[in-house]
Amino acid sequence: MDGHEPSDRIEVTVEKGPDGRPDVVTVNFGRHCFAQIMRENGRVFCSVGATHHGFRVNGSGIGCDLENVTQIVANARPDLAF
Repeated sequence: MDGHEPSDRIEVTVEKGPDGRPDVVTVNFGRHCFAQIMRENGRVFCSVGATHHGFRVNGSGIGCDLENVTQIVANARPDLAF
């Protein structure tokens, strides 16, 4: 194996805060991909990436960074949009 073969791995971890609510949810999948949702200072952020590259955006409400980035991707790659 050279590390380029497809992988059906999905690993989910949840870190809870003092109030028992999830503060960080991380999903590692495939060979080198991840998604992470985290609560921080009253806002919710989303990180998505592969290997050592990715991005982090605010996902707290209507018109947030996540909504804007999603629209950019949908416009650039309509074959990926849903």
